[in-house]
Amino acid sequence: MAVKPKKRPKAKNINIRISRSDKVLFPAIGLTKGQMIAYYQDVSGFFIRYSANHPVTLHRFPNGIEGKDIYQKNVPKYFPGWIPTVNAAKKSGFVRMAMINDVQTLTYLSNQAAIAYHLWLSGLADLHRPDRMIIDLDPPDQNFETVRAVAKKIRKIYDKLGLPCYLMTTGSKGLHIATPLKRQETFEEAKDFAKKIVEYIAGQCPETTLEIRKDNRKGRVFLDYLRNAYAQTAVAPYSLRALETAPVATPILYEELEKPGFHSQWFHISNIRQRLEKGDPWEDFHLNAVSLKNLAEALDNFQPRIPV
Repeated sequence: MAVKPKKRPKAKNINIRISRSDKVLFPAIGLTKGQMIAYYQDVSGFFIRYSANHPVTLHRFPNGIEGKDIYQKNVPKYFPGWIPTVNAAKKSGFVRMAMINDVQTLTYLSNQAAIAYHLWLSGLADLHRPDRMIIDLDPPDQNFETVRAVAKKIRKIYDKLGLPCYLMTTGSKGLHIATPLKRQETFEEAKDFAKKIVEYIAGQCPETTLEIRKDNRKGRVFLDYLRNAYAQTAVAPYSLRALETAPVATPILYEELEKPGFHSQWFHISNIRQRLEKGDPWEDFHLNAVSLKNLAEALDNFQPRIPV
């Protein structure tokens, strides 16, 4: 049964001066920066459950969602020293990235007009071994009905394989299907498994495709497994998205797909708090982590065989 955290993560004894709290970031609904910060403080107990010790890329909008946006990876010199950071290796040197481990950090970054947060699929324990695998269901145009049908079929395939299957609206167009991992595989191994499983799904679900080019998808749902690689990111659970109604990337139960008219932006800043009174559908996410090695062998033995 889903339960909500007993309390927010313990706050550091730090005072953060909120600047221009009345600045409107979402003009269509009149949402201010102060209201956005209050949202992130309210949901911090849920948010940090998934963000802690993971490098984060900030999607900032200093002048609101109708202004210029900034994707920020590197921690600038002016950030306070108490923000947790990690040096993540890149081709030449490293990039120093923030991690959101406490409500103070979340508040500070939100005050920098960071509206959306995108997390690495690996954490501080081992940045080169993912602790989650994500398949992105990207719909053709705005056709969410096909995404719903595909998600139900994928759940049956995952259940048959014994693969944990957690569902989340992206707050944009589609759905993420996430699987917690034990960090026993490298990114290369996890990506190879993800490729095999989407190939199998595509073989069973003619309404899906692995075509990267949108003009070749022909109205089918794109099964995107490519983010399962070192330094790639996925939107954080409970992150806002920089869209008109301030939708929220929301973990959901599969039964919620049955709601008439349900879509990826169903949950937004105006109704998410009420939704979270029922708890977090992913509350046991980390407890159900798996290794992919034995599952890969089981997948190879599935009938019909994976198309080459």
